[in-house]
Amino acid sequence: MILREVDYQDGRGRWYRTRLPEEASDDQAAQGILVGPLDVVDGLGLPEAVATRLHNQMHARGLWTVREAVRRSHEVMAALQAAYRVDTAAVIAAFEALADGDTLSE
Repeated sequence: MILREVDYQDGRGRWYRTRLPEEASDDQAAQGILVGPLDVVDGLGLPEAVATRLHNQMHARGLWTVREAVRRSHEVMAALQAAYRVDTAAVIAAFEALADGDTLSE
């Protein structure tokens, strides 16, 4: 049996890659053999939005297995940084909003 890889997005907005038989429809991707990433982010206690961004960053980098995560730990770090980038911008914006007119903040 020849298998092909298909990406799909679940109801939470998370991307996954699965393997399907050549004759299967892409609509069946959720029933395929999971390539990755595993739902490791669910055990980290992160807010759902951050967990989903981290999960999708791991997908974008092809971090499917523990072996790949260990071998490519620099990519895990890059995924973490990318997942928190939006939160960093929000923190900076909050600082800027509070610093408005504050001469001591410059």
